Amino acid sequence: MPVHTSGFCNGHVCAIVGTYARGASVQNAVDHVGLLVEECSIDFGHGQPVQVHEMLREGLKTNQLIVNLLGVMKDLDPAEITKLEQWTLEMLRCEHQQYHVLPASIVTRMDTTSGTITEVQFSCAGFVERCYRDAAGIRLLVDESSLPPIALQALCSVWSDRARALQSTKIRKRYGLHGPEPWPILMPGYLFHAIRHVDAHGREAGPYQPQSGDWRFAPR
Repeated sequence: MPVHTSGFCNGHVCAIVGTYARGASVQNAVDHVGLLVEECSIDFGHGQPVQVHEMLREGLKTNQLIVNLLGVMKDLDPAEITKLEQWTLEMLRCEHQQYHVLPASIVTRMDTTSGTITEVQFSCAGFVERCYRDAAGIRLLVDESSLPPIALQALCSVWSDRARALQSTKIRKRYGLHGPEPWPILMPGYLFHAIRHVDAHGREAGPYQPQSGDWRFAPR
């Protein structure tokens, strides 16, 4: 099973972990994602915290998090996992980090010779998607311009902790949400649909095209 939400399972370094939003109106809505710091076993029944790398509004952090979902990409070889880990550590070392929603990931390098990173801007989902794309060459999702548009009301339901802030035009602009809604936002739930897509069809099937409502991920 590529995505686990119950029972006992093992996750590799940089496996994708997520949390469900709270509230009946957002049942099965994934509100946050991150990457496992180290290989470990997860017992969903006991709500044990695991160590994750995650993008928060304060920047990239390594924290303890009680997770509700674990996405494991099949056929990842040890070399690819090492590349994912190295890329993540490189991002964490960057001094200038900013939370950004649209686009979901921006990596600025000083020059092509040194390759030194001067600034990174991510959403939580953008951080995870960019890791797999840049480090391992795995495109989990289609380009952001092809993502289904999502309205402000849905955003506020999923991200209830920042619903009040999202009502501010000034703060939305800071996150990259310019102009009228809806916006083609990379939602955390899309990544688990993408993992399931790869498991069913293989990497050769190409990136996953999210459908409207895929910000929810119902366990099977």
